[in-house]
Amino acid sequence: MKKEKKSGWGLGVIGIAVAALGLVLVYLATTNPALADYQEVVLKPAAEERSIASDAMLVSILQSIPMAADSPADDQGQIGTLSLLMDRTKRSNYLFFSVYSTDYDYCEDQPMKREHTKMLGIAGKFHTLEEGGCPTSERATG
Repeated sequence: MKKEKKSGWGLGVIGIAVAALGLVLVYLATTNPALADYQEVVLKPAAEERSIASDAMLVSILQSIPMAADSPADDQGQIGTLSLLMDRTKRSNYLFFSVYSTDYDYCEDQPMKREHTKMLGIAGKFHTLEEGGCPTSERATG
C-alpha cells in the first residue's frame, strides 16, 4: 500500500490569508472617517473658500453701511457657511468606508441645479469620486 502524505501547508496558507484579510478589514473599520473628520478636512476649507468669495462680493455693500464696534467677527460667516454645508451633506456608512455627498451653492443662471460633490472616506483619507461643478451654459459652435 502506498501512503499518502497529508500536507498541512495548504491549510496553513489559507489560515494566514484569512487572518490577514481579517486584519485588513478591522483596520478599515477602525479608520473609517467619521462625519466630524469630513467636516474638518473637507467642509471647513470649502466653507472658508466660499466665505471669502461671498465676502468679496459683499464688501462694497457692507463698506457703505456703518458698523458698530461690537459687530460679529468675520468667523461668523464662515461658521454659518460650515453649518449650511453640514446640513447639505449626507453620509452613507458601509462599515469599512463611507461615501459623503455634499450639495454646495446653486449654479449661476440655473436655479434648479446645485454643485454636487461625492467623496469616498476610507483608511482615514478622503478621495473624490465625483466633482460635479455647474454645467456650463456655453454651447459649442460648429
